[in-house]
Amino acid sequence: MRRLTVGAAMALVTLVGCSGQGAQQSVSSTASTQTSTASSTSTAPVRTTQAALPVSGDGADLHLNPVALYAGCTPGFVHTTTWPDNTTFGQLFNAKTGTNSRFPAPTLAAGDALVGYACTVTATDAGQLRIVYFITARTPSHGLTEESTHTDIVVMDPASNTPLQTKPYTGPYLDGAGQQMVMYTVAHGFAVGKLIENDIVALTIYDADGNTRRTVTGVNAGPTLDAIWLCYDGYAIYQNGSGLHFYDFNGADVGMLSDASGPRRVDHGFLVERNISSNPSPDIQPGLYYFDMRSKKSTGPIAPYIDYNPAGEGFAQLPSDRTIYGERILLKGTRGGEGKYLKVFDTSEMRVLLDLPAEKLDGLKIDLDNTSIGGDFLYITNASDNPVINFLNSEQVSSGWKLRPVAPVPEGWVIVLPDEPGSDLEMSAANLRRGQNGAYDGPWF
Repeated sequence: MRRLTVGAAMALVTLVGCSGQGAQQSVSSTASTQTSTASSTSTAPVRTTQAALPVSGDGADLHLNPVALYAGCTPGFVHTTTWPDNTTFGQLFNAKTGTNSRFPAPTLAAGDALVGYACTVTATDAGQLRIVYFITARTPSHGLTEESTHTDIVVMDPASNTPLQTKPYTGPYLDGAGQQMVMYTVAHGFAVGKLIENDIVALTIYDADGNTRRTVTGVNAGPTLDAIWLCYDGYAIYQNGSGLHFYDFNGADVGMLSDASGPRRVDHGFLVERNISSNPSPDIQPGLYYFDMRSKKSTGPIAPYIDYNPAGEGFAQLPSDRTIYGERILLKGTRGGEGKYLKVFDTSEMRVLLDLPAEKLDGLKIDLDNTSIGGDFLYITNASDNPVINFLNSEQVSSGWKLRPVAPVPEGWVIVLPDEPGSDLEMSAANLRRGQNGAYDGPWF
């Protein structure tokens, strides 16, 4: 999973009190006279509320999924005999209050020794956040009782140190070298995956209270077990030559794409190349398609091909290349022989919002590797004016920028990075912003 390192010096707003909560402060940010947003072209000062990003005392990664922003709480199983203390474990951002709080942590049973743990954040059907731990501990021998190892799922409310639920883990375990366990956030719950060489081969899906929904394994037996692709709203598996099948978390087969290869996970669906082969089918137009797990529908081709993964190796993340902003995905192709392209695709609307073909890219001398999106804007790096383009109407709104929105966060917050064309600022320079009376509405550059 691609992640961004968050330094300990990230707090841009003073942290007060022993609880580690970040105070909010109101500031006045004035956009330049060229500023234009999706909702307004006013050049009047935009008043925003700012908050600090959550941090982890040991410099652990920053995570963002559809329901929460947090630092620490590592989703991949960590082998360790030392439980992190309260000052280093991590923080959860409370989007309703604009403050950060330390993660609550369960207490091991008396005499038990920690073997390792993983952690994730999810939400119930009613939107209540839950911290979920996957904990393996060793119980020493006692009398005639032999030493044993056990793994539990522990569900906690962020505001309490008392677990809401503790249940034995009964899903697939590691049984060979090169394997690992990873936790994932899914809609109204979480999942624990068994990975071999970074591919999910078995998956146990839970609701947010730790009740098992179902266990899923790849369709083939032995070392050729087909991988499982997981997104926030469902999963996909190849089925014995019939194509790529999509399933909801109740196990219902909700769709299929034939001649499909290399699914790329995004929050609510999958990007899939179809009919890209030396022996194409005459019945399927070659190209990149999108299958949306919410509507159970596909659309495409939306692009001729894809030569990078816009969602990295997972969907709970902040992409370092700025190719995802909420439901918008920046699709880029750089294969000279197959034609370069740049498109902005909206997964909720299931349509292309901007399409720049190869000849346009060559004429504008766009540096595709350093072009990004944020809000309704495309931030283009080139050899001349580094334009900011509103991709909803293709109009240029600025030459250059002083900041860029990195990612939307629940309750109208946006992560904002104060960088310029050519700069290489770390996320430690970013902060959270929203409008004083609602969602963030600029400045955007």
